[in-house]
Amino acid sequence: MKMRSFLLFLNLLLAWAAVPGLSALAGNGKHCSLMLSELYASVVSEADLELIEALARDPVVSVSRPEVTRSLETPVVLHLRSGKKLIFKNNPETTRTSGMNKEVAAFLFDRMLKTDLVPLTVIRTEGDVTGSAQLFVEGVIRKDGLFRTSAMRVFDFLVDTFDRTPENVIYDPRGRAWAIDHGYTFNVAQTAVCPSTSYQNSIIQVALGVPGILQRLQDLPESRIRAVLEPLLGAEPVNQLLERRKWLLAQASSCGWIGK
Repeated sequence: MKMRSFLLFLNLLLAWAAVPGLSALAGNGKHCSLMLSELYASVVSEADLELIEALARDPVVSVSRPEVTRSLETPVVLHLRSGKKLIFKNNPETTRTSGMNKEVAAFLFDRMLKTDLVPLTVIRTEGDVTGSAQLFVEGVIRKDGLFRTSAMRVFDFLVDTFDRTPENVIYDPRGRAWAIDHGYTFNVAQTAVCPSTSYQNSIIQVALGVPGILQRLQDLPESRIRAVLEPLLGAEPVNQLLERRKWLLAQASSCGWIGK
């Protein structure tokens, strides 16, 4: 696929016509299409680029409310002519910027780490309304028992989410687990790693069970993580992510894990 074609379609995706029924919010020039195009082009797979192309050509035909609406970000479902749907979050003024950026940053980091847990997510502007838009996953929400995979637990540790409730894990009809709702990730705390010994031991044991993720985490250059995430999050959340990365790799090595 030619880069020029990709940039064109991404810009179209970010500039679809306004959808009736969405309350207006002031746009934010910080989220320019050029910056987003560069970030996506450096990370997103060919399959995801093709999906972005298809979505860019796919008009919105109706808007509805999702079944699960316990969110401060007032999500709505955009129904597309093809039958696909997007979860669009019209973020409140006080959290809008961080919420949008964190949703996209979680998607991009997921793709960099190749865990493939987060549905395709973009920042989208509908007229004067700006928010995050995530590909809707048809499936079953797990509300009891063990609902997170090992890969998801490691991912959640790295992005520091405190909002991974059963409602934010969806299993599609093929049994694949998807992680949704990342407006409360990449938090800045007093310590990058939770000081609880039991929690630390738990996450180490889980990570040792998914050595492929540890290897990809080790192979992912710090400079690349910074280049993709800092434009969206700023330096400090990325610094703490890198501290968690360093800590986890060190602990795994001390427990016998040997990377390439």
